[in-house]
Amino acid sequence: MSAQIPKANQPRLAKRMTCAVSVGDQRFSGVVLNLSQGGLFVQTSAAPQCGASVVLELNPPGDEAAIPLQTEVVWRRLVPQQLRATAQGGMGMKIVRAEENYYSALAGWMRVVVDPGVRVAPETPIESEVVPYRVRVRAPGGPRTRSVSVDAASDEAARRAALSYVGNGWKVIEVEPI
Repeated sequence: MSAQIPKANQPRLAKRMTCAVSVGDQRFSGVVLNLSQGGLFVQTSAAPQCGASVVLELNPPGDEAAIPLQTEVVWRRLVPQQLRATAQGGMGMKIVRAEENYYSALAGWMRVVVDPGVRVAPETPIESEVVPYRVRVRAPGGPRTRSVSVDAASDEAARRAALSYVGNGWKVIEVEPI
């Protein structure tokens, strides 16, 4: 069952994840750079016209299943041919139809805040006895680390929330209440 689509002027979350972009019979790869309840921006070489219907298949971080979205192109960012080796265009999309799992995933992603130091309270209340955690993660195949602050009810919930935020391949190296 599809959820009702909210207004387009919702707060946006900067979150990178890969996606498949289907325009008619053509399929392209893309990267979602930000998203909200009503829309998203996808960086891709696909260039459908404004108003075109596009099916997106989001690939959320972790082991979550792909999330299909029916969208409509609202605006496009075109990049001249000579710059396409260094920059890619994209499109702003309005969500026309989404399953409830998109909104559940979005709510979870919006509860996570990256360090340093700035914490944002979630818009919707979450379960009681939720405490702030700092989760350190290591990049896949390298020494790069980062810290993510999350509000969670347990160490394991903090671990899952941090991995959901940073994406595929990262490993948790430390979880501590703050």
